[in-house]
Amino acid sequence: MPTATTLPTDDIDLPGQIDQAGDVDMFKVTPTTSGQLVLRVSGLALGMDPKIRLFKADGTPFNFTAAGTVYFFTTLDVTANQSFYVEISHQDSNATTGLYNVSIGQSLQSSGEPELSSSSGNVYLPIIVK
Repeated sequence: MPTATTLPTDDIDLPGQIDQAGDVDMFKVTPTTSGQLVLRVSGLALGMDPKIRLFKADGTPFNFTAAGTVYFFTTLDVTANQSFYVEISHQDSNATTGLYNVSIGQSLQSSGEPELSSSSGNVYLPIIVK
């Protein structure tokens, strides 16, 4: 697998950026315990339309489904100390910009994570300095 940024299993957002056509960001996850973890991609900005792929340590792709249109998430069954990789790119291979946050950890709600509507997400307002 190519060089990857470590993605801790602590539910803390790690910022990501697409800054050129064909850019692919790779993250390595090594769970410390077996069980279920939730992968999240959120905070989409600058036209980011993420393409998310998962790979086992040997490069074999995982078969998974991500849900959401503003907030993507999927639940994964993981085994302690068995690393896997998260690949994030833009759906449009010609896109030259895109911002996102990625995190992985325990479910944030015991009943499962709901898809967030655009009215409940972050709002970014411009600052005008005179």
